[in-house]
Amino acid sequence: MKPYSKYLEDSFFIDWIYKPTHESDVFWETYILNNPQEQQVISDLKEVLLAIKTNDLNLTEAEKKEMLGKILDKMMSSKKTSTEFNLFKKYFKYAAMLLVLLGVGLFLKTCLVNKILL
Repeated sequence: MKPYSKYLEDSFFIDWIYKPTHESDVFWETYILNNPQEQQVISDLKEVLLAIKTNDLNLTEAEKKEMLGKILDKMMSSKKTSTEFNLFKKYFKYAAMLLVLLGVGLFLKTCLVNKILL
């Protein structure tokens, strides 16, 4: 299940985004405090929902949910790509250092062998 699916199906969550009340604010703030691992998903979802808020009467609720799902899928896949790239950068740095050390070691070994032979 996608991390945001349970929130999209929760009418109390959707109402909190579009028509917040004191009760819903307290509930969701408490929920986030008790579930800090969900904070990023909720924050991202709230941002996207507010950005795509539309009063277009021609779109059905199903069409709106489908459009939102596509946007969120794209958003999640771009985060995954950036995470993969960050891992590559992290390990590339170590590989480059290892290559430099091997090069220096080979150079020093060659110098010592040449000195001994001279």
